[in-house]
Amino acid sequence: RGFKSNGERFIKEAIEKGAIAIVCSKHCSFSHEEIPIIKSTNTRHLLSEISSKFYKLKPKNIIAITGTNGKTSIAFYLKSIWKAANISSASIGTLGIMYQNKKIPLNLTTPDPITLHKSIDELKSKGIKNIALEASSHGIEQNRIDSLRINRAVFSNLSRDHLDYHGTLDSYFNAKKRLFSEILEINGLAIVNNDCKYGRIIESFCKRKKIKVFTYGAKKADWKIHKVIFCNSYSKVYISVFEKAYTFKCRLLACYQI
Repeated sequence: RGFKSNGERFIKEAIEKGAIAIVCSKHCSFSHEEIPIIKSTNTRHLLSEISSKFYKLKPKNIIAITGTNGKTSIAFYLKSIWKAANISSASIGTLGIMYQNKKIPLNLTTPDPITLHKSIDELKSKGIKNIALEASSHGIEQNRIDSLRINRAVFSNLSRDHLDYHGTLDSYFNAKKRLFSEILEINGLAIVNNDCKYGRIIESFCKRKKIKVFTYGAKKADWKIHKVIFCNSYSKVYISVFEKAYTFKCRLLACYQI
């Protein structure tokens, strides 16, 4: 069942076009003498699970990035850092699938489970060991990234958006939170902006669940920005990482980017 219509209306047409098995909801009344009908309480999750078993190759690290703003930038910067360090990597999201100076367009920020698992399998077969994945709230709630073995999860921020789909801000946040509560591997790492009140909720949740968490921000964080001095062509940044002080220059000219 989709947001606007129920795909189970098209089962007969799917069989006529060659489908050899049907996965449907527990409430589906369709029956067939020859085609196996597999009923599930969560067809979307089962599709991800099937896709994962069919496309088995997974890279060493999959970093899923969620938040209202910043997903694309974080994925882009992370891939750029990997490239500078000569580490094989790819990114999947708004800009498409990007790897080895190639770019494959996508229709969705977070692709459907079959496309996603197939793409990750192909990337691993090309020697890619690290993937930065934009995880939209739709993608998380619709189980598109389930069964991927995500071992790093990033939360950037949350503000009012997509309420036409989620209904309320709480529902929207709970979709984001599911990345940490249900999808992130138990021995994985959460990276959270705790300047955002919703980030602090995720931080507390992760600590209760004994999930390792690193925080970043400008107030009270493991990675803390103390001061930014803007010059003509660069910024001078003063930070501390686990209370050890560092200073660096960069060409980013907005605080939120830094």
